[in-house]
Amino acid sequence: MPADGMMDGSFTAAWDAAALRPLPEEFYARDPREVARDLLGKVLVCGAGSNLRAARLVEVEAYLGLADPASHAYRGPTPRNAVMFGPPGRAYVYLIYGRYFCVNVVCEDDGKAGAVLFRAAEPLAGHRAMARARGETRGRRTGSGETNGRAGAHGNGAGNHARAA
Repeated sequence: MPADGMMDGSFTAAWDAAALRPLPEEFYARDPREVARDLLGKVLVCGAGSNLRAARLVEVEAYLGLADPASHAYRGPTPRNAVMFGPPGRAYVYLIYGRYFCVNVVCEDDGKAGAVLFRAAEPLAGHRAMARARGETRGRRTGSGETNGRAGAHGNGAGNHARAA
């Protein structure tokens, strides 16, 4: 089984670990707009065994750090957003509305802020594990907080490698 993280390659219902490989740190050490385009269609893999969850990214959003008023890094580094300033390939996780965790992957070279938010993903494996991770008892949900909750995102993931935890 591969480690948790973003994977490149095809994914089939019969889990094929050999077909997936973690994206290298260099993949993320670029402009977030380029990284965002290249992340579409990639597979996010979390957990193992009966807790394995995999989903294909279908919607992402780039944040341009100090040049982007919508970015948490716009006003410079703080204890909360310090991970956004590198190194690339780390997860920046935060809570919104006191309820949902959002996951971003840090982009740009170490010391320069930028990130890509995972907004929506198509579940590929581990539907029940995703529901358990969210405490769900009902149907499908949408939105970045919902997507990240299904993946099992939580605030303790901030600063961990997004490519291989």
